[in-house]
Amino acid sequence: MTVPDLVLDAVKFVLGGFVGAAITKRVEGRADVVTFFGHSSAFTVTNPGQPPFVIHTHDVVIQNVGKKAANNVRVSHNVLPEQFNLFPSVPYSIEPLPDGKKDIVIAKLVPQQLIVISYLYFLIGCLTVLYLIWRGLKYLGM
Repeated sequence: MTVPDLVLDAVKFVLGGFVGAAITKRVEGRADVVTFFGHSSAFTVTNPGQPPFVIHTHDVVIQNVGKKAANNVRVSHNVLPEQFNLFPSVPYSIEPLPDGKKDIVIAKLVPQQLIVISYLYFLIGCLTVLYLIWRGLKYLGM
């Protein structure tokens, strides 16, 4: 065996390793979390003898469209309303941040799993709510 044959064999070995790694990465896939708004609404509630007040609602939809589970999905909030729920019910926790903000941390989203976070809140300013949603989406890499 000559030196050029050894070099050619080494190049084949390295190239084969890269091709094998690329095929493995493509076949195995990865987690890919996407988000979008489900709806946003405002209701004016009137009770006899009391001034009317406005209740706001909105949904944020989060889905793992990848081939692997997404772990510790974080949705950041500048102001987290007291009334919210996740559907379907999944394990989550609320993590306070040092600057007073809060994160909803979803332990695991399996492939193709879709969850909806629904918020119900009184007028705290639509711009604040839109900011907290935008910040959460930026945190997810959207």
